[in-house]
Amino acid sequence: MALYYNGLHDTTASYGVIFSSLTPLFTFVLSIFLGMENLHLKSKEGSAKVVGALVCFGGALLISLYNGKELHLWSPVIEGITKSSNGVVGGHHHLRGTLLLLGECICYAFSYPVLVCSFLIRYF
Repeated sequence: MALYYNGLHDTTASYGVIFSSLTPLFTFVLSIFLGMENLHLKSKEGSAKVVGALVCFGGALLISLYNGKELHLWSPVIEGITKSSNGVVGGHHHLRGTLLLLGECICYAFSYPVLVCSFLIRYF
């Protein structure tokens, strides 16, 4: 959670949410590499898993690349927040924030298989 918080300090909130939506994709890929998930591409289940992973990645990519018009419904409540020259609100280290958010996704992806394995070993 500290990686996410520090990554948000250097990037925008929408950027952080996009990276959080990639956590299931990282978890799926990691579970395949660890042998916890069987991927049979010729079966319906395997094809559905791959399609789901591609939809997850495609949705995050679409949201991150979409450049629409800014919507200003009312004046901002908090004054004094300015954008830097590269358009980032708050911090000036966009690359550092991106790497911290990527690290947060990878850490969460590693935590899920570890928790599931310990749960299965303990109770089954």
